[in-house]
Amino acid sequence: MPVPFKKNAYKAFLLVNLSFFILTISGCMYGEYTEPTTETEITKPGETSENTSPPEKKQKYTPLNIGENLPITRGLAAKMIALTFGTVSEIDNTERTIQFSDTSPENKLDKYINYACSKKYINETGEKFTPDEYLTVSQAQNIIDQIDGAHKIKINITDEIKDKPISYNLWTEIYMEVLKNLAGNTPIKEKFGISAEKSVILALPKNNKYIKEGFAITDKGLLKCAGFDLTPYIDKEISFWTKENELFALADITSETPTIKNVFLTENKNDMCVIFTGGAEKTYKKSENLEAPENESKIADITLNADKEIISIDYISEEKEKQIKNITNTTLTCVDNETFDLSPDFKIYYTQEDKIMLGSKDDIIEGKTYNLCLKDNKVQAFIFQKFKGTS
Repeated sequence: MPVPFKKNAYKAFLLVNLSFFILTISGCMYGEYTEPTTETEITKPGETSENTSPPEKKQKYTPLNIGENLPITRGLAAKMIALTFGTVSEIDNTERTIQFSDTSPENKLDKYINYACSKKYINETGEKFTPDEYLTVSQAQNIIDQIDGAHKIKINITDEIKDKPISYNLWTEIYMEVLKNLAGNTPIKEKFGISAEKSVILALPKNNKYIKEGFAITDKGLLKCAGFDLTPYIDKEISFWTKENELFALADITSETPTIKNVFLTENKNDMCVIFTGGAEKTYKKSENLEAPENESKIADITLNADKEIISIDYISEEKEKQIKNITNTTLTCVDNETFDLSPDFKIYYTQEDKIMLGSKDDIIEGKTYNLCLKDNKVQAFIFQKFKGTS
């Protein structure tokens, strides 16, 4: 897990950031989070975004929000490398051959270190790997040379900075350039299976006992995030890279006051709301009196302020019962041949034994009738009752 920022150990950091041809990715200090979360059993995760383009970058030389003033640990760097060249299954099933005295199978990053070193993507032969220590500038260059020596990407290393930690943003930007070089004319998504995502972080194991260690709840569902501390980003929308739903690298805080799309309102009072999305419930205060309509809609978009309070609720009130003929990743066709586009943030919810659950397209049975929540003639959500063994 990333170690908190230490000013005294990091005085030459700006030099490290400026030493390359200035490729940067962000700057956000770790903060504190104490807000409780309603504990609800985690259910089946929704599907993640299929966006394959890199997270949107700001103007050149303008740092993004995650990592400008933070280092990256050697363990997290090893995870990036392992996920680049191996699938999750390959990483899990690679024989453990490393013998470092400071990591063991109980370490959540051990399997990534083992894969990266066993496959010689990291050439480390000492007695210790030091997974919790910061990756230095010279170590970063050694890794680049090992996996992409032909392209000769070089950091402008001086004696003053060679043993200083490299910033998370600079390392990530350089590393993505390495991936572009290795992929050639093939998209990174196609070559390595690494794709760009954007989600609101809702809950972590520390504030919801039903979440397993190494996972987070987002508005899109469960996210595997072993080795990352996502506490600073709760109730913020962030962009990041993933592989097989495993967090690969952080990129940007895209909104400090996000709108969470198509949530299910399990409770709606004048001063608070309990929402369900991503697989768990969460309680939010309202910043002002936002009364529910008389014909209360269960699906809505909610917008948070910087104090993590709801400042607006946009109810999705149009509903239709339709018999489904076919559903794809983007469209829905009904038996009467009426066709609807699916919202990029559409959700599938079902009730089972008085509980609201998160579903997926696998739960939709062609020929069955479902309640569709519509806005601008796009499907925002499915709601249906499900009995055990049926849809």
